[in-house]
Amino acid sequence: MTSSPARCDRGYSDAHNQINLATLVLKYSKKELQSYTEFRLGGISKAPMPWMKRCSLTFWRGTEGTVSKERCDALREHLLARYIDVYAPRKVLNFATAFLKYVAKTHFDKRYQAVDLFLEMPKGLNARKHVTSRIVTKEDVENVLLAIRQLTKKRRLIIIII
Repeated sequence: MTSSPARCDRGYSDAHNQINLATLVLKYSKKELQSYTEFRLGGISKAPMPWMKRCSLTFWRGTEGTVSKERCDALREHLLARYIDVYAPRKVLNFATAFLKYVAKTHFDKRYQAVDLFLEMPKGLNARKHVTSRIVTKEDVENVLLAIRQLTKKRRLIIIII
C-alpha cells in the first residue's frame, strides 16, 4: 500500500508505508510566525521584547517553515551547543512549543502540538555556571603589588587614600 499524493500534502511522508510522529512533516508560513510573535509582544514590557524577537528568528532559521523531527532535533542541538547556560535554549524551545500550540489551534490540526515532544530540554542537563575566562591568581596579585611598590619608589605613582 502506498500513500496518495493528497496524503503527502497533508504532512505525511511514506517511510515503509508507516505514518508516525518521526516521519511527520508539517508546514507553516513566515507570516504565521510573525503574526504570532506580534501577538505575544502585545502588552508585555520592553525588557523581554528583544528575546521574544530573537526566539522567533532563531526558530524560523532552524525550521524554515518545516516542522519535523529532524528539524526540531537539529534546532535543539544547535541551541544546546551555542549557549553556555540552560536559560536561553529553554526560552527558544518554550517559544517554539507555544507557537506550535498556536498553529495547532489555527489550523485545527493537533499534529503540530505533538511535535513539541522533540523540543523538550534534555532531562539530565545541568546548568553551567558562568566563569570568567581569566582567573586572578595569587601570583597575579603579587605582580600588581610589586609594580605598585616599584612605581611608588620611583615617585611615578601617587597613591591617594581617602
